[in-house]
Amino acid sequence: MKATMYRKSEFMGNIIKHEITLIEVKDHQKWAQYDNAVKVLCRHKNKRLSSEHTFSYDPYVVIVEGWGKPDPKDMFDVVEKTDKVTIRKSSYASFDVRFMTDFDKMVDDGKLGKVIFEARGTKGYNCH
Repeated sequence: MKATMYRKSEFMGNIIKHEITLIEVKDHQKWAQYDNAVKVLCRHKNKRLSSEHTFSYDPYVVIVEGWGKPDPKDMFDVVEKTDKVTIRKSSYASFDVRFMTDFDKMVDDGKLGKVIFEARGTKGYNCH
C-alpha cells in the first residue's frame, strides 16, 4: 500500500516526510528497555530493499494513505525569491515545539488525508 510516513527528526526536531510502500506496522513491541515501541516495516519510494524503522523513546510517527502529500519543510519555511537567489528560512528554531503542535493540528483537521497509523507522544502515546 502506498503511504506517506511523517516522523520526528532526531537532528533538528522538525518533521520529516518519507514516501513509502507500507508492509507492516507493529505497535506495543518490546524493544530494549521500552515496552511500547513502534516498528514500521516498509520500502521507501524508488528503493528495492525494505527497511525497518523503530520508534522507541518519545515516538512521533504518522502514516497517511497515498503519495504526493505536502512536505512539512514547505509548510513551515519562509521563502524569499529575488531575481537570482532563493532564500529559505525556517519559521521556527531547532527543537521548537511548534513544529509538532502545528503539524498535529494539520493531522487532526484532516488536511493530510486518511490516517492509517499514528503514534504521537504529543497525543499521549508513551513507550515506557
